[in-house]
Amino acid sequence: MVDVVVIGAGPGGLGFAHKWSALRGGHGVTVLEAGPELSERLCWIDVGQGCRRVTSCDVLRGVGGASALAGGKISDFPAGSGLGHQMGNRANVEVQLSDALLELSGRVDLSPADHFPQTVRDYSSRMGAQGIDFKYYPAYKYRQQALTAAWQEIADECRARGVDIRSRTVAIDADPSKGSWAISTTGAITETLHARHLVIATGRSTTPLTNSLGRLGLSVANPPQIGVRLEFPAGSWTTMDECHNDLKLKWDGARTYCASKEGRIAPYWLDGVLLAEGSCDAAVQTSWSNIAVVVDSTVEERADTMNRARKHSAGKLLRQSLGSYIGGPSASEDIVQRERWWRPGQVSHLYGPELHARIHKAVEHFSAKVMPTDAREKAFVYGPEVNQVAVRTPINGMTEDGARIWSVGEVTGLYRGILQSFAAGRWLAQQDLDATVSLQ
Repeated sequence: MVDVVVIGAGPGGLGFAHKWSALRGGHGVTVLEAGPELSERLCWIDVGQGCRRVTSCDVLRGVGGASALAGGKISDFPAGSGLGHQMGNRANVEVQLSDALLELSGRVDLSPADHFPQTVRDYSSRMGAQGIDFKYYPAYKYRQQALTAAWQEIADECRARGVDIRSRTVAIDADPSKGSWAISTTGAITETLHARHLVIATGRSTTPLTNSLGRLGLSVANPPQIGVRLEFPAGSWTTMDECHNDLKLKWDGARTYCASKEGRIAPYWLDGVLLAEGSCDAAVQTSWSNIAVVVDSTVEERADTMNRARKHSAGKLLRQSLGSYIGGPSASEDIVQRERWWRPGQVSHLYGPELHARIHKAVEHFSAKVMPTDAREKAFVYGPEVNQVAVRTPINGMTEDGARIWSVGEVTGLYRGILQSFAAGRWLAQQDLDATVSLQ
């Protein structure tokens, strides 16, 4: 029996294993990762090919988590204020984020994104006058290759301390018994592991294990946010970093997130559908920027959206000019050629009527109130975008017979972000996991 089994080797899982092994040695920790090693991960879209539509998408799964192939920015406090549910108070959250940022900055060159306080104040005032909640989060840009190398370095250090990191190994079930866990695995290694503690760090991906925990009342469906991603020439919105950085604009049940200036759209394959996401890289600037616009939705609307996407998208994203989508001047459909992962189509076909009405209203409002006119006239709409943790697990809990479970990272449904997940894992590793906990 080992002390801890960690499910997932992304920022949260690696953060936990790295800190735990530094404090106590790693011989009592096993990390199970469904995806491949970092050196084996590959997105075929990134090398100019079409999506291979494999069941386990390398963008989402593998050592290093989703941040190893897509991302581009690390957000600092107050991004991740939901960590307060786990760490107890704001002051502790700030300390832990600062500590985690110091650890990463020693391995990765983190460059502060453009920040002009007066521009931010002016923008905040203008948004507030239009009923839009504006929060500016400081962020750091990095080279994707450098962050990938940092995750490899951290994983290597964990292994050198005795941590058993097993890639291509899927945890399919976990049974509590007499205060410990029996964890069934398949893949590269098929066996049953026994552990005193179970740490869930699976990110936003739904896994067989998180689904199976539902029968124990340890996982619940999490309402998603669904919408589209807007893409426009970077030169048409030169102040995007000053206005957005890692901003979350909110209004009337809608929000923006993941603004990627001079970046790219980074699709990923999930449950038989290609979904939109944004990414940028400090080392590779493009002539395009993008941002997501999503609305609050339901689990049922997510299922309907995924079914409609399977029917209408032919395994690709649908793309439509913003003008065509909302009515107005339209961009030329031949500005960029990316038919390997998108195709022209009516984005509205991806959503049910009620959901699409909310998305359309949000896009129309955002493009009219926030986007510069020049950006609107040259913009495109891609869908679907699904911002969600499909199944969330408790930040800490204990079954009736005393088996303890913990969760860190996006699977909690309380926060998201590379730094936030890494900090949460490091914080948990410093706690007394034998202390009595109540289900949260």
